[in-house]
Amino acid sequence: MNSVHDLGGVDGFGPIPYVREEPVFIENWEEKVFAMYMVLLGQDCYNLDEFRYHIEHMEPVYYLDSSYYEHWLLAMEVLMVEKGYINREEYLEKIAALERSETAGALERLDQDLTRRSVDLIYRGNSTYQQDYAEMRHCPGDKVKVKNMHPKGHTRVPRYVRDKIGTVDRYFGTFVLPDSNTTHGVAPKRSGVYLVAFEAQDLWGEEAPAQDTLYIELWEDYFEKI
Repeated sequence: MNSVHDLGGVDGFGPIPYVREEPVFIENWEEKVFAMYMVLLGQDCYNLDEFRYHIEHMEPVYYLDSSYYEHWLLAMEVLMVEKGYINREEYLEKIAALERSETAGALERLDQDLTRRSVDLIYRGNSTYQQDYAEMRHCPGDKVKVKNMHPKGHTRVPRYVRDKIGTVDRYFGTFVLPDSNTTHGVAPKRSGVYLVAFEAQDLWGEEAPAQDTLYIELWEDYFEKI
């Protein structure tokens, strides 16, 4: 979908702050959100594309005014309610209790097996690679054109490469198409993934540095005939 999350190539947001040796987590609560995300993902409570889709649906002003891990937390909250893992009323009551007292309703549970599986997921990742599913249809050096598409749902093709022509650099294999992987209970589509190179001036005009090239991973379903 075309929403505030797709900011690539957008002007007016000022310089990107850079902090040398910045810690992984700025505040203590962020590491807890990360842990919750891994535990829920590892138990198949949602998939990565569903998670991203719900972040993309955040109210635009709140999205820009909130932090990275606030986005994560909101997406998990909405998904857990939508999928019926938690009851919204009970959840709001628990939040109110915690606001009244830092220890009210706090739970501690040590599950060594769940901890082991969550840590393993961090190291091995959550790839949707489909072994030996489809052959490569575009070779390195081939020209490909990205569709001028404006889907209402989730997609991984940013606006700045739509309707643009790039050059295939390499083929990664077949993966689940993210656009088809946000509906629970519906089998997702599979599609080949390519690393495609775009000249900066083809994307942003003559003012872009002539020596710059952007490389982006794109699913074959995003291509159209030239």
